[in-house]
Amino acid sequence: MAEGGSIEELQEKVSFRIGGGFRRRKIDVDDITVSDFYNPWNFYHLFMQEDSFVVKWCIRNGLLPNEIPCISKVSNQESSSKCHGIMKFCKMSGRSTGFTLRCNRNRNHECASRKYSFFEKSKLTIQDIMVFIKTYLEANTLYQCSRQSGIHYQSTGVDWGSFIRELFKEHFHTHVLTRKLKGVIEIDESLFGRRIKHHRGNPRKGCKIWVFGMVERESNSIILYPVRERSQKTLLPLIERHVEKGSTMERLLPFK
Repeated sequence: MAEGGSIEELQEKVSFRIGGGFRRRKIDVDDITVSDFYNPWNFYHLFMQEDSFVVKWCIRNGLLPNEIPCISKVSNQESSSKCHGIMKFCKMSGRSTGFTLRCNRNRNHECASRKYSFFEKSKLTIQDIMVFIKTYLEANTLYQCSRQSGIHYQSTGVDWGSFIRELFKEHFHTHVLTRKLKGVIEIDESLFGRRIKHHRGNPRKGCKIWVFGMVERESNSIILYPVRERSQKTLLPLIERHVEKGSTMERLLPFK
């Protein structure tokens, strides 16, 4: 033990003070998780590994299935019925990915290792897809995402951009639309759009929209809604939907 903390804590403080993502990268690739992708060195250190390691990492983090119910059918002379086996992840040299999902009851029952995943029906490598997604999340254009990942822009890149937007929409309806904030909640509203300076121009022209926001102080979680008006009739249903009863509201502006 060093004075004032362990050696690892002191090294972390020194590297943070010096700055630079390369010094703060994770050396052991097994310790890298999705939350570490803010540092690009962690991201590329992971996806520069062999395909087998990347696939196993995707399974550990829920991006690929480890096992699924068998989707094949057992047929006989009279009728056919579902196979009640379990398809498990295993290696197979004949597949382009090097892996497959094979039934534990009938070895002839197998399917692609990307079944029921975000990568299903795609011939691109997982590495190229992840680079495209990372570049997309950094607010780059589809052309820049396609160029960074080596994906054709006019067809494949546009399709993957649509897939990601659909995933965002599903996440919003599943997790954000019904999310509840608790504790101390700060709410406010801001006007976005065309602004007039030095009394030049027509203030009635241009697009203007009010955005109503709620922030959970403890976690800094934020929920934003574009609204047409700031009336009590419009804002109260949003507050009741996302704020738990008993929470403290601050910076609450009077309704109009």
